[in-house]
Amino acid sequence: MEDMERNISSEMREFELNMQINAVSRTIVLLGIDGVATVDEIVGALADAEVEAEYLCGFIELSKAQQEKKQLGYELVKRGLVTIEGRKIKLTDAGKDRAGVNLPTQIETTLRSFDGGRQLF
Repeated sequence: MEDMERNISSEMREFELNMQINAVSRTIVLLGIDGVATVDEIVGALADAEVEAEYLCGFIELSKAQQEKKQLGYELVKRGLVTIEGRKIKLTDAGKDRAGVNLPTQIETTLRSFDGGRQLF
């Protein structure tokens, strides 16, 4: 959804964006998919984990918001956290540093059960 539709402040959007960036970075490392997946696929994996874990944290909603996912990809590149090769994203050293931030336990445990992403991609 567009920020204006959701009527959130710029500070709240920045907080949310930082959490999403951390989640994408962490998911890439947990699943061992650096340079293998697109932003859309990674957000999809997070949404799948949210459903399986039965723990709501916004990834299902994000997976349906095309413009917001495009913005997330843009911000990942702009902040120097990933490079894009084709449509696949690859973490930079700065992105790998962001991957150290743990996800909620329920999501992280579920992602670890996804067998390196092979069942997702």
